[in-house]
Amino acid sequence: MTTAFIWLPNLPLADPIADLSAILKRIERKLKVSSTCDWAILNNRGGKAIYYTAGNAGNGSSPQPNGVILGAGAQFVGASSKREAKQTPGTPTPLASFSVTQLGAPADKIGKDDNFRGMTIHDNVVYFTKGSGGNGVNTVYFVDTTGGACPSGVGVPAPHASLPTAPLAYDPGSVQTSGLPSNMCILAGFPSTPNSSATTVSYPFGLWFADDDTLYVADEGDGYVGGKDLYTHAAAQSSAGLQKWVFDKGAKQWKLVYTLQNGLNLGAPYAVANYRST
Repeated sequence: MTTAFIWLPNLPLADPIADLSAILKRIERKLKVSSTCDWAILNNRGGKAIYYTAGNAGNGSSPQPNGVILGAGAQFVGASSKREAKQTPGTPTPLASFSVTQLGAPADKIGKDDNFRGMTIHDNVVYFTKGSGGNGVNTVYFVDTTGGACPSGVGVPAPHASLPTAPLAYDPGSVQTSGLPSNMCILAGFPSTPNSSATTVSYPFGLWFADDDTLYVADEGDGYVGGKDLYTHAAAQSSAGLQKWVFDKGAKQWKLVYTLQNGLNLGAPYAVANYRST
């Protein structure tokens, strides 16, 4: 795991929410490091300079080291205008956390429920997806800055919610035993059964709001890399593809309309032109 504060003096900021994923990946390649960070979004509204990031969580051990719990999953990163040699990042600052105990389920390994992958921002709400791992729930989440959107772990954002402006407060002495406080919710209508007991598991990654009532979610399938049944297994991935969800205002939850799969050629072997393995 690598955590870095990065100075980007030439980043165009015409759009107040800038996707920095490609920049981070280029930096990783240049510095020959790898990190848990998959996505980063800049919030520079009102003169702020805050990065929200999403990344994998956990190293398999139990208990997890403090640095792994604090430095993975959803992160809140304050920008620095200092040159890299002058920067002192310090202890990671988590943005948000979720625990299956909010759903009434037994606790998983500390930190493993925050194994996030994709993220987006819509109407001042930060959304995350979790799409892998045997712990937690593979689903769509949002950060609840109001503290009352989901008393049982599932809900919808409160009207007029605001973007996070500070990292998650926590007790350093109980990180390994109790984990981080929970300030996230599963978006109502999306899967809410823990992976450990679910009969059907989703694998969401990227997500995009077309408008307030239309959400597209890219489900990448279960990532099976088995034997001779590899292609038939891939062809049977009924939930993999681009999913369209619409918000039911009466039921106050999201509903799946369809999953686009035409043209994906699921289960069909193919080769990438001019691809080099070395």
